[in-house]
Amino acid sequence: MLVCFPLIAEITFIILFTMLHIEAESQAEHAARARATTAFVNEIISHVYALGKKIDGYKLHADLLDNGNDQTLQRVKDDLQKIETFEPLSSAQAADLNRIRQNGEKTLALLEQARKMLNPLTLQSLTFAKVHAYELNTLCAALFDDLEKVIDEDNRIEDSVPIVQSRVRHQSIIMIYALVAVNALIAVFLTSLYNRDIVRRLSLVMDNAQRLGEHKPLNPRLSGDDEIAQLDGVFNDMADALADAARVKQELFSMVSHDLRTPLTSIQSALFLVLDGAYGKVSADVEGALATSERELRRLVALVLDLLEVARLDEPTIALEKEKIAVAPFLEQIRESFDAQCSSKQISIEIATESNLFVHGDEYRLTQVLVNLISNALKYSPQGSHITLTCASSPGSCRFTVEDEGPGIPKEAVQEIFERFKQAHASDRKSGFGLGLSICQRIVEFHQGSIGVENKIPHGACFWFIIPFEGE
Repeated sequence: MLVCFPLIAEITFIILFTMLHIEAESQAEHAARARATTAFVNEIISHVYALGKKIDGYKLHADLLDNGNDQTLQRVKDDLQKIETFEPLSSAQAADLNRIRQNGEKTLALLEQARKMLNPLTLQSLTFAKVHAYELNTLCAALFDDLEKVIDEDNRIEDSVPIVQSRVRHQSIIMIYALVAVNALIAVFLTSLYNRDIVRRLSLVMDNAQRLGEHKPLNPRLSGDDEIAQLDGVFNDMADALADAARVKQELFSMVSHDLRTPLTSIQSALFLVLDGAYGKVSADVEGALATSERELRRLVALVLDLLEVARLDEPTIALEKEKIAVAPFLEQIRESFDAQCSSKQISIEIATESNLFVHGDEYRLTQVLVNLISNALKYSPQGSHITLTCASSPGSCRFTVEDEGPGIPKEAVQEIFERFKQAHASDRKSGFGLGLSICQRIVEFHQGSIGVENKIPHGACFWFIIPFEGE
């Protein structure tokens, strides 16, 4: 389809150039025929003039019987016969040539009659010659007038040829410039159209990449067999494979965590009863071993519960029980839940927020996020330090921050700390599995918010998350 536009333009210009070329050839042919007609008419004039000179200004007398006039008369006859073979350049010229032929034939007939009357030369023949001399003179004069008209017409045609040729050259130059301009416009148009189509198709591929990261349905596959369509097909196949892998992983997490939770809980309860002396007193060595087992079992149960939570949060959507939450009492309630841990490490949690600030969200899920962040801050904060819990409003959103005075986050771990099973410090593997921050990120994303971390100067870490809010 795109090839048709330049092809039509080229064919149009070829037709126009052909028409100009035909016009130029026609004018050249007219000029050549005009020159040939002029030469032929000049030849007739010379023959008629020679005949008139021999008969002394067309006065009929005995000189007409001279044998030398026979050849002149024959030339004039031949010239008149040639007129019939000429193709006139115009209707006016055709009429002039026709009159020349008729007047010439009348003149020749009158001269032939005069020759017959003058041979033998008698008084009667001389009388006839005087009577018809005026008629002969009139015919010859008309013959010369018609010949001059033909010459004038031929001259006019020859004079017009340079003008026409100049016009044709001028039009040809204009046509060439127009052809270049039209080809340039077509090239720009086709390039723009082609690039627009490429950009549109690449935008769909880029949008698919963004949708894949946001767990949204992909756009329909691109049609065609070009490279972009093939790239989109490969991308969709990859997305399908990732979806299948995620589904299998989700099913595995759900199955393993669900099947392990009940027996682990039973084992944990049994160990607690043994340590509590429900089955009798045990030795110190056995009690120590049971305490270690109970501690590790508690970690394993926490892992199972985290895996169950991850499996639930991996769904495209979850049911959030959003409500209007007063921020100040909400944060105070969370701080009170850490009083025992803070006392054991002599760490204080300070709250800084506005008294009339409200936020819309799921209180249980937001509590999960803040508890996880504060737990991490307590884990890395040195004894006697402070943890600051703040909430500040900004246009259209509310920003929660948890700041500690610990060692901070290594630079190489900042970009991947919210990924599953990623931990900032190698020592964390003894106390966790790297799922807490991933769970926090999913909860914040379900609230249409964002989460991140920054290192404080000179030391410490600042975890923050932003969700929509409404202030009163």
